[in-house]
Amino acid sequence: MLEFNIYQELFLVVFSILYGVILQSLSEFQPFPWGKIFSKKKLFRCSREYKICKIALCRMFLSILILNVGPFSTFAHILFLLGKFKIYRWCLMQYWLELLITIWCSFIGFSFYRLYHSLAVTSPFRIAFIDREEELRYRVHPDYRGHLFSAGIYALGYLSLILYQFLPNYFVLVIVFTGGILIGVFLYLTSRCQNVHTH
Repeated sequence: MLEFNIYQELFLVVFSILYGVILQSLSEFQPFPWGKIFSKKKLFRCSREYKICKIALCRMFLSILILNVGPFSTFAHILFLLGKFKIYRWCLMQYWLELLITIWCSFIGFSFYRLYHSLAVTSPFRIAFIDREEELRYRVHPDYRGHLFSAGIYALGYLSLILYQFLPNYFVLVIVFTGGILIGVFLYLTSRCQNVHTH
């Protein structure tokens, strides 16, 4: 019988909830346009002709790769690594550190979410979303760098877990590393809020 420890159960619940929210928020992208893959219609943009079926197939390929294969392979690996964690309630620092790493890894889905946004505004991948141009114009920021930066921030939680496997005794190093990540996210969100108020 397969049994999960407390870290695996926590990760499973939080990741599942957040990933469901992520997929719901991508509805305007139409990431899986099954109804268009056999369409014979054409789209004209900037004096160029695009076949709807080819656009749909390109977006389908990107969506499967970034929203299915990537997250679930990472999910399986994280779940496997968390299975190595043992409950050290007598050592509060290690217990809370592992709990913090587990929660941080639960946000890994947002890394793929932001990566998906960056591709939607970056050539040549932008062509796969050209039929959704009007819907995404005011929803997705055109600068890919902000999306990639936040994707990297969320991915650092996963990197912390990997480093923790090789450096189990260097708790202070991992705490500082994780604390730096949290500070970076806070500064990034603060700067975004300031930009919203100034424009």
